[in-house]
Amino acid sequence: MLPQVATLTLNFTLVITPIIAPASISTVTAITGDKKSTFAQGELITIWGTSLSLAEGGHWTSQHSRRSAQDGSTESRSAAFDINIVATSPTLLGNSQIPVFLQDVTLDPSGNTFVTASTPAHPGDALIIYATGLGLTNPPLGDGVAGVVNVTAPITIMVRGVSAPLLGAVSSPQFPGLFQIAFERETQTILRTAVR
Repeated sequence: MLPQVATLTLNFTLVITPIIAPASISTVTAITGDKKSTFAQGELITIWGTSLSLAEGGHWTSQHSRRSAQDGSTESRSAAFDINIVATSPTLLGNSQIPVFLQDVTLDPSGNTFVTASTPAHPGDALIIYATGLGLTNPPLGDGVAGVVNVTAPITIMVRGVSAPLLGAVSSPQFPGLFQIAFERETQTILRTAVR
């Protein structure tokens, strides 16, 4: 069972060494790019700002190690930035064409078929939703590590007000911070492109 965690505000400062230019954080988003006011325990985030990169082309160069502030400093500290941490803060993956990526692995076991108006789910189909922000896992994964482990938060999938049978909720075997929730399509309603 996930321990009850009240909202916690985490104050952090980004430190970049060696200095190129003063670092500035403009926002913090989920790894999906979604702007959120709270993030889950263990959730991967993306930090947006200026002067956050140390090297040209993603490689360290000796030229950068010679660039320093006039006062001799070799690091750049951003202004303090707050983010709110809670037990879970789910974000479902999707895009403008498919609002929620919902794979039908019964229709296509390779996972290449998404539920759409032209490829609807059928009663009893096994479906997978992708999400971030589901909180802690058991056993815990290391920072930035992918692997299949169970989600500890209680998961309920509601489709048009009906609870769907949950088949499992695990972290992605390939992508750190991504979760896969498998459930069975219920038999009473027609599921198209959105999960409610």
